Amino acid sequence: MGISLIAALSNIHIGMNGEALGALVSILLTPIILWLGNKPALLFLPNIAAVLISFGFSVGSAFTVLHHSAGLVWLGIIPIMYFYLTNRFIGLTLSGITLAVYFIAYFFYSDIHDIAPVPLGVMGQAIAVFLYATLLAWLYETEWSSIESKLLKYSDHDFLTGIYNRRAIIRHIEMSISNFERNHAPFSIILFDLDNFKMINDNYGHEIGDHVLKETVLALQSSIRSGDIIGRWGGEEFVVICNNSLNNSHLFAAKLCDTLSNHKYKYLRHLQTSFVVTHYLKN
Repeated sequence: MGISLIAALSNIHIGMNGEALGALVSILLTPIILWLGNKPALLFLPNIAAVLISFGFSVGSAFTVLHHSAGLVWLGIIPIMYFYLTNRFIGLTLSGITLAVYFIAYFFYSDIHDIAPVPLGVMGQAIAVFLYATLLAWLYETEWSSIESKLLKYSDHDFLTGIYNRRAIIRHIEMSISNFERNHAPFSIILFDLDNFKMINDNYGHEIGDHVLKETVLALQSSIRSGDIIGRWGGEEFVVICNNSLNNSHLFAAKLCDTLSNHKYKYLRHLQTSFVVTHYLKN
């Protein structure tokens, strides 16, 4: 049944002009698909488009262009389009499926069309181009993913302490508000700062002050739970977003205060902190 379906599809042959037209339409539609994919409701549109393209190239082209070597010229752009529309894992999967279907089509082409496919050498060259394009696309996406991860970390994390910065904290607060309004999930915000921190900078220098900030964050790491979000609001001010009721957040803030009070700082004998706890209420 599957071979019959493929054979039926293979009868739809529109020649090189049709192939060129299809390529032109794909080129024009790609930026539109990516633009629409930025909208939340159409987030998976590029992936769906890539799957449809995979089906079209794998089934349609594989069983219509193998009798003409010129049609194989499009094989080299397929993996590039896959990786561009999706990510390196989906792109690699779709490339593997396309390659497998081309191999199957090549060996069954004579049975379906009663004519020989392109010479094996021509097919081998087309596959070599396909594999090379896949490798280049994979390497590019891997390198870009690494760069993107680093850029995201630098844009969302405080350079000195390594925790979230104000930009990321604001985004997490907005997400918590949205979650509260949808699911009524309570959350609280703990704001604390280091008292008289300017005196530390004035008396010991900014390098010691920076060390105190980093040491404060390290002291709190053991107390911060996996679901909590901690960030540096600015200067010596810090914020903790916790998914607790107001009463539980008061207890948690007291625990954090005790942690800092009992911590033995390297350059200070004592450090005083001030804590404020609040929670979000829908108007």
